[in-house]
Amino acid sequence: MKPRPIAAVSITEAMAVKKEAVENSLKTLLEAIKQEKGIVVKSATFAEALRVEKPRKNIPEAYTQVMELEIEFENLKRMLNYTMKYGPSALEIMEPKEINVNLNEAQEMANEIMAFIHRYAAAGIGGVVIVPTKKIEQPKQDAQKTTTG
Repeated sequence: MKPRPIAAVSITEAMAVKKEAVENSLKTLLEAIKQEKGIVVKSATFAEALRVEKPRKNIPEAYTQVMELEIEFENLKRMLNYTMKYGPSALEIMEPKEINVNLNEAQEMANEIMAFIHRYAAAGIGGVVIVPTKKIEQPKQDAQKTTTG
């Protein structure tokens, strides 16, 4: 038996210095989401773009707009991929009330999340940096290089 799709409401907010830019960016984003396999956009609602004064340091004004999607995902993996790829501001799962995941699916999702985090860390955007609190002593013996061919 095929599992029921996951019905959710996704909220995405965008900001740009020009009103047209924020409106166009959300419309472009919606079209990209509609092309995703395993995702069905049931409805899309766009709030009016609003002018915001001094949203950031050195930016006198910008425009913000919110897009709300009623969306269905074929499974939990698709939903997690959507959240990582498109970064909505919020996602509320409406149904089903329970989701069962087998071990293989859970492992695949965990690996995809780790790969996503590592891509950002490798790009210098974020991640975990471990700095030793003590000086690490190197072995006193000469290191030998070994080549294989």
